[in-house]
Amino acid sequence: PDSTVGDEGVEVEYGNSLKIHYRNDLMTDAQIAEKKRLAQYPLGIDYNDWGKICGLFTVFYLLLTSLFALASAANYAAETNEACITYACMMGATWFGIIVAINLGRKAREEAEAEKLAGIQTMASSEQC
Repeated sequence: PDSTVGDEGVEVEYGNSLKIHYRNDLMTDAQIAEKKRLAQYPLGIDYNDWGKICGLFTVFYLLLTSLFALASAANYAAETNEACITYACMMGATWFGIIVAINLGRKAREEAEAEKLAGIQTMASSEQC
């Protein structure tokens, strides 16, 4: 006897009928509530966080301005261009540090991808974003 279990026929789909965003489906109820709460703020950022961001940018740019003022004062006080050379060396060291940090991050990402392809699971691989 023929069985009709599993015989639903052919389903026809036109375009992308599945309208699920995977990140929203993986969210907990608390994360969804927090997302809704943050939707009322500019760019979805809480006012306390805006204060922290503005404060840190202010501190950063004050330090940068102080460094530039110090370098300018040292440059005017120096008889030769040793202050400019010192400032250029400091900037070079900064760029070198940025390049090293970028390459270390790239290397870590490539290693994580290689581990994932090899089937190696780490503690961090089970975390959900």
